Amino acid sequence: MLRVKKGFPNSGFKLTVRFIRGMPILPLPVGNSLSYVTQIMNDPNSLSGSVSWMDLTVGSGTADAQKVRDFYQQVVGWSHEAVDMGDYEDFCMQDASGNAVAGVCHAKGKNADIPTAWLIYITVDDVDSASKKCEASGGEVVRPASKAGEGRFAILKDPAGALFAVYQSEA
Repeated sequence: MLRVKKGFPNSGFKLTVRFIRGMPILPLPVGNSLSYVTQIMNDPNSLSGSVSWMDLTVGSGTADAQKVRDFYQQVVGWSHEAVDMGDYEDFCMQDASGNAVAGVCHAKGKNADIPTAWLIYITVDDVDSASKKCEASGGEVVRPASKAGEGRFAILKDPAGALFAVYQSEA
C-alpha cells in the first residue's frame, strides 16, 4: 500500500508505479531505468532458477545497438529509455505499459567480449557454487563472478555452447 501525506498530490511531483510480475516497482531517480532493472533482479519473490532479466548484447561488426533498439520497437512495439553508461548509452526496453522487459546493450567496456546474443540472467542462491557446478557438469565459466548493482553475476556456457548468466542478489 502506498501512503501519501496530505498535500502531496498538489506538490507537482508525479509518481509512476510500474508492475513487474505483479510486484509494484517504485522508481528511484527519475529517468533511471537501471533502478527498475535492479529492483526486478533483486525481487525477493524471485525463486532460485527463475529467469530474472535478459539483455541483447550487440557486438562490433553487427548492426549498432540503436538500430537493433529501433528494430524491436518496430517489430514488437517496445519503447525504450536510455541508460547512461558513461561515454555511450545502452537501452532499457519497455512494453506498452512502460514495464522494463529487456536490455539492448553495446558490446563495449566490460561487455566487449560478449558475442551478439540474447543473454538470460537466472537467479541462483550462490553464484560461486553455480559456477563450480557448471564446470563440473561439462560447461564453462566465460566470465567469473563480479559485482553488478546490488548483486553478483557470472557468465557461463552450457555443454551445447549457449551462453547464460547466473545472478545472486545481495540486497
